Amino acid sequence: MGSLEERYSRQTVLPELGETGQEKLSNSKVLIVGMGALGIPASLYLAGAGIGNITLIDLDTIELSNLARQIIYKTEHIGLKKVDVVAEHLKALNPHIEIIPKNELFDENNAMELVSNNDFIIDGSDNFSTKFLINDACFFANKPFSHAGILGLEGQTLTVDFPNSPCYRCIFTEPPNDDNIPNCSEAGILGPVAGIISSIQALEAIKSITGIGELLTGHILTFNSINMKSRKIAFKKNKKCPICGENPSITECKAYGIPVCDIKKSENNLNSYLFTFKNNQSVMKAERFLRSQNVIVEPRVTPRQLSDECGICLQIESHNSKEIVTILETQNIEISRFGEFKTF
Repeated sequence: MGSLEERYSRQTVLPELGETGQEKLSNSKVLIVGMGALGIPASLYLAGAGIGNITLIDLDTIELSNLARQIIYKTEHIGLKKVDVVAEHLKALNPHIEIIPKNELFDENNAMELVSNNDFIIDGSDNFSTKFLINDACFFANKPFSHAGILGLEGQTLTVDFPNSPCYRCIFTEPPNDDNIPNCSEAGILGPVAGIISSIQALEAIKSITGIGELLTGHILTFNSINMKSRKIAFKKNKKCPICGENPSITECKAYGIPVCDIKKSENNLNSYLFTFKNNQSVMKAERFLRSQNVIVEPRVTPRQLSDECGICLQIESHNSKEIVTILETQNIEISRFGEFKTF
């Protein structure tokens, strides 16, 4: 097996990490919720990095359709419990760490205990119910976590570190209705996109535990693999957030009955669009005007800066993005770019 010094030598040589950082990793505990396309790459990197204790939770068994993107599993594993296969692989990768597999749902009955017993939580889930439950449990337990979502050829991630950073509900206040939410086979996912986003989640966990660098708190990082463009969108705490706002309405963890795959398509749902402008004045002018036209249902994200531009993310009912562009152009408000903002 070799010495621990040799095992971790390529990362302890980093001045930002060193032996002190490695000791922090060895003494840390991480919970990974979901052993799918997001949870698996993160688990591999965290086990390899020497996280002392990793808890894996998932109730699913391995299916043939998992193999294209859930890279630990082999054809011979079909029908086996995901957590058992992943745990065996991670123990073989690093026998010096403790792996705790839990073949059960992450729900309101175990969320607080699991979250409270760990130092960082990785959200590798594939449904809105679990994502909101993770956010809420981490708030009540005062634990940091990394959220991520993938859809087709795009992905996004953000980090929440209570009590100071904005949370998931600061942007998406509550789960959507379950009407017309397609499953993964309908929506589609490309494996390498999940791998990229999941690697960022693992990196955020390492940075949080060791205290190095800056976390993705107060930002959403989006990635589009078609054009290889990424955006880091800043957002602030929402005073009206139902859990961390000034007058919270949520006082305990509870689950939401949302089916698998938190990817939503419905003609009756709100559309989210990200508009960027040249300066803050244009942002404020656009928002005031749209409000006067009863177009904005609720502003979701107010980025402080997107490169040299500013932007707002708006949830809009009964208008598409091109209609909004036309409306704003009548007011001589110059739009730099716009596009759909996915809430996965």
